[in-house]
Amino acid sequence: MAFIFRHEERQKVAAASPLPEREAGRPLWHTAAFFAVSVGIPLFANWGAAAQDAGLFATVHSIK
Repeated sequence: MAFIFRHEERQKVAAASPLPEREAGRPLWHTAAFFAVSVGIPLFANWGAAAQDAGLFATVHSIK
């Protein structure tokens, strides 16, 4: 099959427009921070109820 249609495939590749240049994305630290927060919030929320009714862990657990 590949041998039969090789000319058509070459024509498709030649006619295809090149991909546009990629614009600068967000910096790596920004992506890493987003990933850490996305993993951290559910992780802390699943730890269980806090011994105290106030504080960061109690707030995260109450939101869950």
